Amino acid sequence: MKSWMLAVIVACNVQLVHKSKSSQINYHNSMFTIFSSSSIQNLASHSGKMSLSTNCILSPYSEITKRLLADSSIPCYTQNYAHKSTYSEEAWHKARINPFLRFIHTVKWTPIPLGLGFAFIAFQQFRHVKKREIAKITSTKNPNELLASDFSVSMYTMLPLRAASRAWGWMLKRELPQPIRAPLLNLFISTYDCNIKEAVIEDINQYRSLGEFFGRQLKKEVRPIHPGKCLVSPADGQILHFGRIENGLIEQVKGITYSLKSFLGLKSLNPEEDLLITDDKYEKGLLMNKDNVLYHCVIYLAPGDYHKFHSPAEWSVHHRRHFHGELLSVCPGIVSWIAGLFNLNERVVYSGEWQHGFFSLTAVGATNVGSIKVYFDETLYTNRKKCKKGTCEEMHFEPPVNITERGQPFGEFNLGSTIVLIFEAPKDINFNIEVGQKIKYGELISFCNPHCAT
Repeated sequence: MKSWMLAVIVACNVQLVHKSKSSQINYHNSMFTIFSSSSIQNLASHSGKMSLSTNCILSPYSEITKRLLADSSIPCYTQNYAHKSTYSEEAWHKARINPFLRFIHTVKWTPIPLGLGFAFIAFQQFRHVKKREIAKITSTKNPNELLASDFSVSMYTMLPLRAASRAWGWMLKRELPQPIRAPLLNLFISTYDCNIKEAVIEDINQYRSLGEFFGRQLKKEVRPIHPGKCLVSPADGQILHFGRIENGLIEQVKGITYSLKSFLGLKSLNPEEDLLITDDKYEKGLLMNKDNVLYHCVIYLAPGDYHKFHSPAEWSVHHRRHFHGELLSVCPGIVSWIAGLFNLNERVVYSGEWQHGFFSLTAVGATNVGSIKVYFDETLYTNRKKCKKGTCEEMHFEPPVNITERGQPFGEFNLGSTIVLIFEAPKDINFNIEVGQKIKYGELISFCNPHCAT
């Protein structure tokens, strides 16, 4: 530092205060160097400027002060200058020997970000609402009392869920940086209780993106296919509901149903024909054997489940119908809240025949699961930007796609979603599952012939 810089500091009447090394507690008990008026005049004469009468107070313990004085030939006079202490000597002595008081004195208060405060309030409100809804569900006897109003459903459908799902699909394809790859995947594994030891690749560092992790292949020995002429689970998940379809209505949850005709769609998609065909007539029209009945089974894939789905039986796929719709959540809580949820959501219906007659497998889209991939159907493109909700696209497979093995890979989701099976079978069929049961793909749902169970 040169003399002219000292002159600038003096002219600006700058006060530099540095915390004393001898006292880490009190900022006010410091030693200061005061330049006298004669020193200021000498400084002005050295720098060729007019004499200044402004005083400059500098701390002798500051590194800046030491450098200024070392680089200058100006004689300085020091004196002790003590500010008034707000604490007595006895109080400071206690603070020095008491570690708790010393800690409190050194604590620096930092303001909480506004967003963090709102997040905490939202979390508390979510806990309150969740407890209230659980209490409401356990206390009510009529399921219709739990259904959302038309206004609530309209507000829910106004959310940009389709755009959010496309953004999620884009993020799944991005390669994860190596430093955060393992921590992020380990967090997901611990949160959703994934069993990475079932995967062919157990080293999570080898999964370059979330998409690769969700589409991981499992070891064949961990998913044996149940032997015999039977219907097996197409995916890992939870059984939401199953049973017989009556009067053309599918039971969504206990006491709440939705239309089979609206779910699968009419063969001709003619609006005039829709008014003429009742639900009961539509159900009977699907049967190939009048002595059989229609059954359904709904399997929910949670985010932590294996995201691929497989064929539950040997059958031939004749037709595909793609319904453009919403991407509402299909978790059990939302399913019990919105009536006809599966008829609102985007879905892909594959229908054909198996040994007992009609058979269909439907992949239902959901929030962050706008992309549905089917391996033998390369023309399928879900969650498109320019598509009108409520419309439908059809495709006939000529020749039909023959699936010759149970457990054969069929397709995959980006994240957990729902598979709905609707099939024709004899009246005395027996299911080997329960509502709420966790099931793995390849496990038994029902024998095709009831006599095979023995």
